[in-house]
Amino acid sequence: MFQLGVRNIPAIIERFKAVKPGLHISAIARQLDVSHNTAATWAKIAGYPTEDGRGKKHWKANHPRGNYKADWTKADWNLVDQKIAEKLGVCRARVWQKRKELSRLTEQGK
Repeated sequence: MFQLGVRNIPAIIERFKAVKPGLHISAIARQLDVSHNTAATWAKIAGYPTEDGRGKKHWKANHPRGNYKADWTKADWNLVDQKIAEKLGVCRARVWQKRKELSRLTEQGK
C-alpha cells in the first residue's frame, strides 16, 4: 500500500499527471486503485481540480468562514431547494437548513 508522507508528495503529483481533469473523486479512486478518502486527499495535495458532487459552494455555505451572508430576502420559497441554491450561490443543503430554521421561527411565533 502506498503510504502518504512528505517524501511521497512528488510521487502523488506524478500519479495525478495520468488522471484526466474534471473527474469525480470516485472515478479517480477507481483509476488509481485507492480509497475515496485517499483519492480526495491526494487530489488536494496535487492541486487537482475535482468535482466531488458538491463543489466549492458546499464548503463555502457550511463552513464558519464561508459564504454565510446569502441574501435570504431574495429567496422564492415556492421553488425547490436546488433552484433557490443556484440563485443565491449556496448549496442545496444550506437552503434546506434555512427553510427548516425559518419554519421553526414561524411555529414559535404562532
